Amino acid sequence: MIRRRSRREPDRRRAVSVPALALCFCVGIGTGSAGDLRTSVLNTFKTRPLAMGGAFASVEDDLSALDFNPAAYRLGEGPEEIRVHAFLNPAGPVLLLANASRIDSWIPALSGVVQGVGCALGRFHGGIAFAGEMPAVRDRSKSPGFFDATDFGRDSNTDFGFSFHLAPKVSLGAAGEMAVREGAWRRARFGYRYGLLLRPRADLSFGMCYFDSPKGNAADRVPLERLADATLNIGAAYAPAGWLRLALDVRNVSDEGKEVVREPHVGLEIVPFRHLALESGYFRIRGDGGETFSAGLCLLDQHAWIRPDRPHAGPRWVLRSALVESRGPAGRSRWVFLTGTLSL
Repeated sequence: MIRRRSRREPDRRRAVSVPALALCFCVGIGTGSAGDLRTSVLNTFKTRPLAMGGAFASVEDDLSALDFNPAAYRLGEGPEEIRVHAFLNPAGPVLLLANASRIDSWIPALSGVVQGVGCALGRFHGGIAFAGEMPAVRDRSKSPGFFDATDFGRDSNTDFGFSFHLAPKVSLGAAGEMAVREGAWRRARFGYRYGLLLRPRADLSFGMCYFDSPKGNAADRVPLERLADATLNIGAAYAPAGWLRLALDVRNVSDEGKEVVREPHVGLEIVPFRHLALESGYFRIRGDGGETFSAGLCLLDQHAWIRPDRPHAGPRWVLRSALVESRGPAGRSRWVFLTGTLSL
């Protein structure tokens, strides 16, 4: 007779993985000197992809997928009628108060509070990820205070696009990107991306996305994401268990006549409990021998934890953190991400 495990009985595999990954994350934060810190970011939708080593071409998400493979953009499961979601930055009020004297227009003020807006109408999911910080552009660690944001909102990227789910196993997506530098909104530069997502099984997905970066800003995503301009990138994600996801991306499989690099990125995500996620990733840079390690900790859906009697009513509150460390011939650099999303 096969005994079915009770929901309250702990999964021993999870019990082992939780302290192991937590230890790796803490060791990564605690090692090295403070001088290695290059930048910290408080308002971005890139935290989860970067924590997973950039292996995100086949992972479904909301604003993060819109910034990566738009075909994987999804606002969750829900009824067929129109659903509208607003994504707010929980740190927005603090950022606004700390930088009130520096904000001279409504655009940077809005970008500090509103991360994005999304809508779903049946198989069509559309949205906009509004003016997120670019890790490669702004270095908050050199500011006088942690919440200081000199020239707040002057350097940002906005993504807008959609995904269309042709069938349960196939979806297509396209997105545009607007890059603003030095506050020159009237001289914003535009790029685009499109993608395909295949789900042959519930636990397996394959993604493909093509990137054409805004002119003059092609190098912004190279340091951490390794997404070069005019490149085709592919990925696969496999979930052997409901609490475990493995992801693999291959960068630059074809780039319109240029040298093909084919750089692999690997990512791991473990959800040992309903409201906690641990992520890690790794990739080795082809050519110069550099390598990048990443780790992340996420608190998921805290409203459902506070109100278990109404898990789907009210806002969803998600807090994410990530540490990314790059090592190469030029030395070592670190990026710290402390972000949150309040979904209404």
